[in-house]
This record gives sequence, C-alpha cells and structure tokens, in this order.
Amino acid sequence: MFSHRTASTDRRRGRAIIARMAAVAMIGLLLGLAGCRDAGSGSQAAGPLAFGAPLPRDASLRDALHHPDVLQRVQRVGEILDASGPEALDAVRDEFEQAPLDQGDLEYALFMNWWARFDPTAAYNYYDNQLRFDHPRVVLEIMRVWGRTDPMAAVRAATLSRLESAMPELRSEFVDLIVVGWFESGNPDLEEWIISKGTSNAAVAGWRAYARMRLLRDGVDKTFEWIRNEPLPDDHRRLVWAGALTVLARNQPEEAVQWLAVAQQEGIDVGSFTARIARSWAINDPKKAMEWLRDQPENEERYRATWDVAKRWMKRQPEEFDRWIDSLEGELWSDGLRAVSFTNRIERARYQVDWPALMQEAKRSSTVSTEDGLQVWLLQRWLVIDPKAAEAWLAANPDELSADYVMRSRAIRRRIGRRSKRRWRRRSRRSNRS
Repeated sequence: MFSHRTASTDRRRGRAIIARMAAVAMIGLLLGLAGCRDAGSGSQAAGPLAFGAPLPRDASLRDALHHPDVLQRVQRVGEILDASGPEALDAVRDEFEQAPLDQGDLEYALFMNWWARFDPTAAYNYYDNQLRFDHPRVVLEIMRVWGRTDPMAAVRAATLSRLESAMPELRSEFVDLIVVGWFESGNPDLEEWIISKGTSNAAVAGWRAYARMRLLRDGVDKTFEWIRNEPLPDDHRRLVWAGALTVLARNQPEEAVQWLAVAQQEGIDVGSFTARIARSWAINDPKKAMEWLRDQPENEERYRATWDVAKRWMKRQPEEFDRWIDSLEGELWSDGLRAVSFTNRIERARYQVDWPALMQEAKRSSTVSTEDGLQVWLLQRWLVIDPKAAEAWLAANPDELSADYVMRSRAIRRRIGRRSKRRWRRRSRRSNRS
C-alpha cells in the first residue's frame, strides 16, 4: 500500500501528474535565478512587478520562505540549500514545515531536489506523508534527481515499484524522468538498461526521453547519425527513430519529415511514424500537420492521425478548423471531419447557427449519399429548433432532399416534440405537488 493513501487516490493523483508534467520544467529555470544579480551595480535586481520589499542578500531561510515574491523567494531558498549539507536537514525541514506556502509550491520541489541528492529514499518517504508536499512537481523532482545520482538504485528501488503498481498509467512518466537524470549524470549503462526493457511501454518512453536529451545536447544531425550507426538491436533502433522523430516534429517538423524519408530508405519499419510526426507537429501547428497528412498515402495510420490532429485543432482553434474544412470540396477523406465540425459548431453556438449555410456547405461532400446524410442530419435538428424556418427552406428547395428523407425527419421532430411535452408535463405536476 501507499502509506495512508488509497489506490483510487493514487490513480487520481496519477492522472493529475500526467496533465501537469510541464510544471517540472519551471524548476530548472527558477533555480537559475539563484545566480542572477544586476551586473551593473552588484545589487539584487528589482523588477517593476516585484512584490514586497527587496529580500536582503543574507536573509534567513525563514525570512525567505515568508517573503511574498516568488522570484526573490526561490532565488534565496536556492542559495541557502546550495550552501547547506546533509547535517542541516532537521533545521531546514522544520522551516519548510512552518512555511506559509501553498500545497506543492516550487520551494517544496527545491527542498526535495536538495534532500534527494543525499537520501532519495528518505525524501520520498517524507513526501508521501506530507499534505503540503503532495504535488506532481515534487515527486517528479525526486525521481529526476535520483536518476541522476544513483540511477541503478532508482530503477531497482522498492519505491519505484510501489509507484508503478499504484499508478501504472505513470510508468512512462517516471521512466522518462529517470532517463533524463541518468543521461545528465553521464553514468554508464543507460542504453543497456533501456534495451533490457524489451519493447515495452517503458522502453518506448525511455528511448523517447533519451532521443530528446541527445537532440538537445548534440543537435539533429549528430543525433540521427548516432541512431543510424550505433550497434543497437533492430527493434530498439526503430524505437529510437520513432522517439527522435516525435520529439523533433514538435518544433522542426520539416526536418522530421526529411529524416522520415531517410528511415524509409534504410529499411526501417515506419508503420506508425507518420501518425507520431503529425500528432507532435499539431501541438504547435495543426493546420500544417493536417495539410501534410492530406498528401500521405491513404491507409489506416493516416486515418487515425487525421482524427487525432483534428481533435486537437478543434479544441484549440475551432473557428480556424471550421474555415479550413469549409474550403474543402469533394474530398472523401474530409467527409467525416466535416460532420464533426458541424456538430462542434452547432453545440458551441447552442444551436443558434446559420442553418441554410450549413445545408449549403454539406453539398461540398465527396458523394451524393454523404451529402444527403449530412443534410438530413442537419434538417432533423433544424426542424426541432426552428420548424418554421426549416419548412420554409424545404419549400424553397423542393428538389434538395427526397420526399422519404423529409418525411422521416418530420417524424423524428414530432417524436422529439412529444417526448419534450411529456417531460414538461411531468415537471409541472411535480412542481404543483411540491
């Protein structure tokens, strides 16, 4: 068991960790503030949006933790921790336990980073029983430092096994951080350990993290030359290719596409690479990702990738997606996306849409049957929301839909109307009785 927590609590926390992994990246940035001073005067820089009076250069840990400005607070806390050894643990922990900070604040992550450097097991056990430390960034920082100081102990530790069993959906995220710390440390046997995981999700996550760190350290060309020439098992070489292309496509998608062609030429099984590149590309530019997919061979992989990119695009930039889909005409692969776009537009506008315009747009479908299907779907909803306008459109466009389709749509509207009236009567009777 996980100390005093239940398994369901751990699973909920696990899902929260996945959603907030990006918060960890802030720690490295804020740690760097510890060395930031005004080069001109030698005094502490005071920005125009500082909160509270400047924190003295020799402020105590207690004063720093009570200061209202997070930038000054983190800077001084980092300095104090950097100058403190393991013998100061009790005094430092006492100050953090009395700090007026919110649950999981950055200072707690810094404290755990410092503690995990000399006793990661104790740091984790303490974190696991403290409400104020119970936050994703805190446990993830412990695992990253552990991976850097003693990676083999980290992957063999009972603590990691407990984390994985209680939160299996987080296995990849913990592996990612251990690999990052291990890579940063320069300790040997990292590649061998990832290979030992076979082709599991842990290996996929491990090679993706490894590829990311190589790209950041060595650049694109050197990283892919390493992937091509390193004596790796074929299945693992494929996983490294996949991880590197996924990472690269987020910010340099055109280069990822070029290296995809290289992988194909070298006989790598690129069966899932198109979808990986497209999903990663869509994080920053879903339109270009979709346009690239549009030119890829038509297969199941492109179909899945298209839907993944469309969902991301509709969530982030729904109006732009609607305009793009409206510009397409007679393309079979886009018919399903158009239907989803209609649904999103209608729901976003609470059914107060330009129904005639949607009926006209449905005619851009690739086949007559698809066009009829979309128009009938729209008509059924229009008849419920504004029957007079819908009937007027039908009278003005008598040849647009078959009489059978129109009859069925009207029947559906009548059934919906009768159900609505029955619900209204029941609510009225309950209201009168009360």
